[in-house]
Amino acid sequence: MALYPRKLQSRSPVEAMPAGAAGQRVKSLLIVEPEALLRWSLSTYLKRWFSVEVVDSRTAAEEVLDHERVDAVILSADLPGGDAEALASHARGCNPEVCVICTFSGPDHHERQTCESGTYCLEKPFDLSVLPHIFGVLSGTKPRKGR
Repeated sequence: MALYPRKLQSRSPVEAMPAGAAGQRVKSLLIVEPEALLRWSLSTYLKRWFSVEVVDSRTAAEEVLDHERVDAVILSADLPGGDAEALASHARGCNPEVCVICTFSGPDHHERQTCESGTYCLEKPFDLSVLPHIFGVLSGTKPRKGR
């Protein structure tokens, strides 16, 4: 499992993401993942801390983002057509304080490059237990944005 804050592009300890402007913790989480088993695993594990919405496409994700406040997005770089970068930008357009975690397959996989500044990049497969720490729910810290 590797977690790469994009700006540093190196392995570093997991840090909690910063709170939004209002100092609130992540409450609403959108998972955008084409793989059914990973969607199920993520939602089942994370629903104990968050209100979770799960979709498998960019179109469905945009519908959620346009109609609901989303505090964080777990976004697969494996979306068809390279839609991950555009969807991360759309999420930030809807909520500038949104926390984005981009998941990708393999250290040399080209989707790693879609993780822009302010986004955590998480290599698949990864340990689900790292996610609550990133969002600050287990450590008692405030959520923190990627670098």
